[in-house]
Amino acid sequence: MSNLYNTYYSRFPHYSFWQMLSESKQKNHDIIRSICFATGPRPEDIDSNLFKSSAIKTQLDWISSLLKKADDHSIVHALSYSLDLERAKIEQKYFDAFKDRSKQIQDILPIIIEKNQYDIDLLEYKLARAKQKQENALSFISQLEQD
Repeated sequence: MSNLYNTYYSRFPHYSFWQMLSESKQKNHDIIRSICFATGPRPEDIDSNLFKSSAIKTQLDWISSLLKKADDHSIVHALSYSLDLERAKIEQKYFDAFKDRSKQIQDILPIIIEKNQYDIDLLEYKLARAKQKQENALSFISQLEQD
């Protein structure tokens, strides 16, 4: 996700929130990685009903396909895809799969959930604004064509 947001930042550099989102996802990745190295995880620690490797692969394939097509995405599409990714709560689902959460996971999960909600709220706001600007531009063009 961080790479996708970096790509969108390169594509839309006047929208600096992409860089903030990228850094946030990289921090979450680093946290998850450090917890996994510190606590395991051992296969018996993971609830296979909650952690489906095929679902994770599908999500990663989706992100990969978005990355390949990112240069063709409009700002509205980029925001919409990003909002869908944030709503998928990929990082939270990873922690939910642990049968017995360590104290470290219990402490960090609410922070990640809160940050994820902030990212969702930001993307919803930016998407609504981008759609409004797009509608205004189309209305303006339509008026010019009528004159």
